Amino acid sequence: MSDLHPDDEALSAHLDGEEPQVRVHVESCTACTARLAELRRVRAAVGAPVTPPPAWQRDATIARALDAVGHPRGARRARAGIAAAILLVLGAAIGLSQLSHSAKRDALKTTGAARGTEAGAAAPSTTAIAATDLGDLGALSDTAALRARVQPIVARLDAGVPGAPNAAAPKAAGTVRESAQTGRQFGTGDSAGRRCVDAARALDPANVSPAAAGTATWQGTPAEVLVYAVAGRPGAARVYVLAQADCRVLEFQSYAP
Repeated sequence: MSDLHPDDEALSAHLDGEEPQVRVHVESCTACTARLAELRRVRAAVGAPVTPPPAWQRDATIARALDAVGHPRGARRARAGIAAAILLVLGAAIGLSQLSHSAKRDALKTTGAARGTEAGAAAPSTTAIAATDLGDLGALSDTAALRARVQPIVARLDAGVPGAPNAAAPKAAGTVRESAQTGRQFGTGDSAGRRCVDAARALDPANVSPAAAGTATWQGTPAEVLVYAVAGRPGAARVYVLAQADCRVLEFQSYAP
């Protein structure tokens, strides 16, 4: 404390409930009261908790980072470590800027749903949702069940096998076909699938159009399953599972051969 006014250290101690003699001075000093208010605002700003990114967002970011640098065989673990380090830096930057990951996710979800609504009001799309409809993948309880149903299709993405996503031609705009398993009609215009494609594009700008799309019941929730091929990497794919009701992300998986 100086001869006239307490210094910042003494004022900070006062904020922590220490230095009782400072309180007497602050109550009668306008300048110190103002300075104490500034210190209180600074402490509140830097002390605000930062919400960690959800698992699906972390995994999707790692997958995009690995896709950007390629996947030489045998070096995946080292690259995953590099990508994780990149994520730590990104997390620190987000914390300093006081961004909320959960709020961002909600905003993206709302954006995706809004884009779907706009698509329904506009003229019909000239392309199908995906090259291939996977139909109904049934009830999926965990990531192992999802992988078991989707990875055989992913393995054929570039093989030209009949029924594989890259082998099927896109349907014309507005056409509909029925799933043999359920009889559900898969539309190519205004549909839950179209809305969720827009939502996935907002989450991952590299996504243009899924190679394959279908439906499932993910842990009791009706969902759209979108499979995206990774350019230049046969057999590799990113898979989004989004709720049909609002296109929020329920699960994300990245598969590599």
